[in-house]
Amino acid sequence: MKNLLFILYGLSVITCSCKKSFEYSSTRLKGGILIVDETNHPISDYSGVSITSENSDIANISLDVNGEFYFPGLVDNSAYLTLKVSKTGYGTVIHHYTKAQLDSFRNQGSTTSDLDFVLLPQSSVTVNSLSGTLDGDKFKMVYNVTLAQVKPTNGVTFFLSKNNSQVSYDNWTGNIANSRAWTLPVTSGDNLYSFCFKRTIDCNCDFLSPGDTVFIKAYGDTYSPFGNSYFDIRTGQLIFPSINANSSSSTISFVVP
Repeated sequence: MKNLLFILYGLSVITCSCKKSFEYSSTRLKGGILIVDETNHPISDYSGVSITSENSDIANISLDVNGEFYFPGLVDNSAYLTLKVSKTGYGTVIHHYTKAQLDSFRNQGSTTSDLDFVLLPQSSVTVNSLSGTLDGDKFKMVYNVTLAQVKPTNGVTFFLSKNNSQVSYDNWTGNIANSRAWTLPVTSGDNLYSFCFKRTIDCNCDFLSPGDTVFIKAYGDTYSPFGNSYFDIRTGQLIFPSINANSSSSTISFVVP
């Protein structure tokens, strides 16, 4: 019996060793951090960047001088590997990965470019007011903002929803069948913008029909060619990590003629 127990113990040690060898071998996924400064240029200052994880065998992940890191192993029976990336003055980005996704990335031989975390400056734009008027097949808006500092990343994000007055950044799904969101650069004071009910380059609003009630809300946000949102697979929502949640306009509305 003792010999049998010794053999079983030995097999369990070998099994565990093999498992760790797979997770920490050359199949390990490598991710990267892209930091964009207030002039909309990538920078290589990774000081103060924090990467933490949940449901993994490593709580705090190390970042190398190139802004790259290795994904930790997913703890058995966990539904998601959660990685949280933050830096003071920047929006916090949280991504969730299922085991199937991680396996797929490994099988595809994914590299850093496939698994980048983009950190954009936290917005300091204050939206003071938003108003609009109908003009034929266009809706013309005026939005007044205050800027803490003049910089290229100053922006305002508009959230538009039809027949749903509960329009805001924190319940945004990105469902193009009944909503839109877009970000524009802004200057201090009054800014003007109009969109057509038909397809346009700036705002594809051809999903609107006569009689629809359109609700619009605006927030101070970060304007960047690198994008300013990401998709949360757990909630099915678009997340705007650099938005100024404390600065929003009142919700305005109009009926499509």
